[in-house]
Amino acid sequence: MTLKMGIYLILDEQTGLLLFLFFLVLLAWKPETLPRIARELGKWYYWARKSLEDFMREINEPIYEARNTVNNTVMDIRRTVNEALDPDILRIARALA
Repeated sequence: MTLKMGIYLILDEQTGLLLFLFFLVLLAWKPETLPRIARELGKWYYWARKSLEDFMREINEPIYEARNTVNNTVMDIRRTVNEALDPDILRIARALA
């Protein structure tokens, strides 16, 4: 039973489609042209990945800046509140936990 499950996991729909496309490419082009095709696919993949990373960086940069601004504001407020509190009250509050 586990052997059939393992074979099914290896030969799912996507893997079958990739194998079909691979054999189609082998039939359509000469084996000598396959390295050139693989290089072109690699270039396209690199370009798509770099474009996606640049896009995500442009999206996330304002979010990180806003998060840093909020964190700095919160730290400033905490510092101001701690400086304004009476040290005796702080000591009693810490003792009471």
